Amino acid sequence: MTVFKGDMSTTRDAETNLAIWLRRIDPAGRLTASARDALGSSVGRVRPFQARETLFHEGDAPSDAVLVLEGIAARVKEQPSGGRAIVALLLPGELCNGGLQLFRHLEHSLRALTDGRAARIATATLQRLEAQHPELHAALLRAAAQDDALAREWIVNLEVRSAQGRVAHLLCELFVRLQALGLAAGAACAVPLLQQDIGDATGLSAVHVNRVLQALRRAGVVRLGRGALEILNFPRLADMAAFRPDYLELLEAV
Repeated sequence: MTVFKGDMSTTRDAETNLAIWLRRIDPAGRLTASARDALGSSVGRVRPFQARETLFHEGDAPSDAVLVLEGIAARVKEQPSGGRAIVALLLPGELCNGGLQLFRHLEHSLRALTDGRAARIATATLQRLEAQHPELHAALLRAAAQDDALAREWIVNLEVRSAQGRVAHLLCELFVRLQALGLAAGAACAVPLLQQDIGDATGLSAVHVNRVLQALRRAGVVRLGRGALEILNFPRLADMAAFRPDYLELLEAV
């Protein structure tokens, strides 16, 4: 069942929804007031989703883009054997399927990993706004460039780093991304992921992830539990992960 084929909907403050999106695509505040207003008007029906709910299945051809407003979703590749690989984590302010104008059918599934909310955005409307507001087009291109950079770094994470390095890198990345969105309080942020989710994103079993998290906890660098991530020693965690945030700074490009 695809979430947005139903009639269920909720309404929330439009300015709040727009602010979430702008924190992702326009952190430097370069968009004009008219572009921001146009972007806000494009956000359609808002709907809550539940953890483990499938938003779209591989092969679906949705007519609208979907914007995450709260919670965490994922791009997932399902395997015939029943296994799965998480190939991207989608945070608030990120489009689940922003490339609809290029690919008619999804080559992956979109699944909610936590409870949250998402909004529909008509692809035709988004294309029209990009044509009318060149600075908006540039902002969305920068967001797409960061998606590409994230994908490349995930490949490196799987191919080069140790199990500890993979998990440490993912935690560093999540913290920095959530912090940039204003969703971190000091050294802590909400990360209500299962160990299986972390395993599916790092190519490890849930048991192996548990062992790594225990080792990181004993090393005094991180605590992850009850839906919260607390970074106790970011420099040391980043060193363990060989984490350099350069690839996360593309949104600041001009």
